[in-house]
Order: sequence, then C-alpha cells, then structure tokens
Amino acid sequence: MGQQKCAVCSYRVWSREAVVFAHGDLMHEVCFKLLTAQQTLRDSRTVILRSRDLIEKAREAVIRQRALQDYAEPS
Repeated sequence: MGQQKCAVCSYRVWSREAVVFAHGDLMHEVCFKLLTAQQTLRDSRTVILRSRDLIEKAREAVIRQRALQDYAEPS
C-alpha cells in the first residue's frame, strides 16, 4: 500500500501524526484546523457584509420616514 497524503497540503501522513478523516479525506490535524478556520472567516465576512447592508437600508428608511413627517407637518 502506498503512503497516504494529506488532502490539504499533499504532504505525507506519518503513522504517529494527529490526523482527521473527514468527508472521505485524510488530513493533518493542523491542516484541518486551518481549513475550518478559513471557512469560519469567510462566513464571518459574509455576515458582516450582510449586517452593513441591513444597517444602510434601515438608515435610508429612517431618513425617508423623517422626510415624510417633515413634509406632512403644517408650517
């Protein structure tokens, strides 16, 4: 049987190394942690961008509402 390689870094996986077997792939534990951390960062950035968008839409709604109130008030 050939030597197994890490699915992330392609380096050889030695018998005494800490490994993770996920989704049919063998990975060094460190490589797996880096991979999952990268996904967490991507997810976090997506949430931040969505939050900024929602805040901007809420600001615009408040400005529109204030403009309507100012227009409706008798002078």
